[in-house]
Amino acid sequence: MLLIRRIDSLQIDEMDIWLTYTPAERHNFVYAKKIEVDRFRSILGDVMMLTCIMEMTYSDLQSIKIEYSEHGKPYCTSHDVQFSVSHSGEYVICVADDKKIGVDIERIKTVPDTLVKKIFSKEEALWVGTSDERFFEIWTAKEAYLKLIGLGISGGLKTAQVDPEAKTVCDLPYEVTVTDDGYVYTVVKEN
Repeated sequence: MLLIRRIDSLQIDEMDIWLTYTPAERHNFVYAKKIEVDRFRSILGDVMMLTCIMEMTYSDLQSIKIEYSEHGKPYCTSHDVQFSVSHSGEYVICVADDKKIGVDIERIKTVPDTLVKKIFSKEEALWVGTSDERFFEIWTAKEAYLKLIGLGISGGLKTAQVDPEAKTVCDLPYEVTVTDDGYVYTVVKEN
């Protein structure tokens, strides 16, 4: 299951109402964010996560229990559902499945060559060349994979090897989508 929403279509002044649908332990985390739109992205991501779980399990909100790993990854302890949430710019995206899954979304922008050399293998850097779109295909594949294994970006982007021709990251297949308005998102799922 995949849900994607543009936040510009929603009302930030409704944030407190949306927050009532999220786990209570998340409220301090959300309000610690200094920028209001970042709080809203977090809340919307949580609501989308809960929506995916409810739709996949035919459960009500009260029966869903969410906990967080030491790396901050949310996981469901009440139902056998795996999910991942990402946000960038105007978008929030959530994926869910019965197998481990990861997603990342990024706005395509100009990237310095030094960053490509720092975090990509020679083969990855060669495939990217000077294409910002290709850079973000590899970046989002790496980050989605690291979310799938529960580490997030702290797991080290360089450790996740991408084969863009085979569309695999660490031997797992990925699906990449480029939106008409300049975003790329990638979903990685366990076989």
